[in-house]
Formats: sequence, structure tokens, C-alpha cells
Amino acid sequence: LRTPLAEMRLLADVGSSGQDPDVIRAAIRDIGVTAAEMERIVESLLALTRYEAGLEVPQPEPIDLHAKLRRQAAATKASSDLRDLKLELDLPGEFWVHADSALLRRLLANLLGNAIAHAPHGSTVNVSLSPSGELQMVNPAPHLGPADVPRLAERFFRIGAGAGDSHSGLGLALAAAIAKVLQLRLAFMLRSDGCLVASVDGFRLLDTSAERSVRSRQ
Repeated sequence: LRTPLAEMRLLADVGSSGQDPDVIRAAIRDIGVTAAEMERIVESLLALTRYEAGLEVPQPEPIDLHAKLRRQAAATKASSDLRDLKLELDLPGEFWVHADSALLRRLLANLLGNAIAHAPHGSTVNVSLSPSGELQMVNPAPHLGPADVPRLAERFFRIGAGAGDSHSGLGLALAAAIAKVLQLRLAFMLRSDGCLVASVDGFRLLDTSAERSVRSRQ
């Protein structure tokens, strides 16, 4: 939190010493943006503490994972369009699982948000869901090295990002904590072509999904 606090103090000094109303308004606006970032960091830390302490108890219900992924992809359209990213979805039809809806939404949001934030401008992010229920999100990651991969889910681990250095380094730590609460397996792999693969499996499939998966392999 020291960085945004220092930014806010600097902005406050600029605004209080300025005579131009436009400069003062700009400083106040930037203070608001920085305060919002601090709020996100604090909220993420509180959520991470709850998850790691086991205070968040999942409330499973039937969820169409296919529909959940499409809604999350639609929610990221503005940020992906801003950086000219292409989002490719390779999803089956309905795919029902038992999971906590709010926790699953946040897990998907953090993973997809990370992929979009770190993919180079103009590149492609791929999201796929296999018939057996393995979810993969793939994005080019030229800033990553093999030694970075084991540290991706560490708190405040930050590297050069496609969208700059405005990230707190908590997104993947939260994703890992949520996956643990949901009893899912979250893993990261850096492919030889420089793409980062985030994979999630272990979903508890509903009978209809399990039967469809079996039929697809026959």
C-alpha cells in the first residue's frame, strides 16, 4: 500500500499548491483513481485472508460452466478491445457442475483478467473447456521465464506486464486460494512457444455432464 499512498500524497501536494483550476481538478481526479486502487488491494487482501483461513464456506449449486465462462468473457470485452486482443472460446454446449457461484465467478474473473492484462497488445487469449471438465486459459507471456512460473500464485509477485505495472500482484494468489476452497486443482505451465497455460480441473460434474463426457469419448 506504500506506493499508492505516496502517489496520493504527491497528488495532494500538487493540487494544493496549484493555482490553475484544471490542474487542481486533475489532481483530485487522480487521487480518486489511486484511492480506488487502494480499495481493491485492501479488499483483495481481506478476501485472501478469509479464503486462506478457511472462513469462506462454499455453497454449492448447479452451475452451467459454459454459460459462466461466456458471461465472464463478455464482461472483459471492454478491456480486451482496449488493447486489441482477440478472445477465442472453445467451449462445449451446456456443461453443468456443482460449485459455489460467487466463488467460481471470482476465480474465472481473476484468471481471465490476468490473461488479458498480461497478454501483449494485439495477441490472442484462448479459453477452452474439455469434455472431461478441464478448463484452460492460454495467453502469450513473453515477459515470463521458467523460474517465474512456480511463483505466480505468490502474494505481491509482480513482473513486467502487457498492460503496465498497475497490478498489485494479488490476482493469481486469490485464484489459487479460491481454487483450494472449491477443492479444484489450479496449475500453471509455460509452453515452449512462450504461452502461459492456466489449467483448472477437479470440477464436480453433474450426472448429465458426466454422461455426455463419456459418450464423447466413445
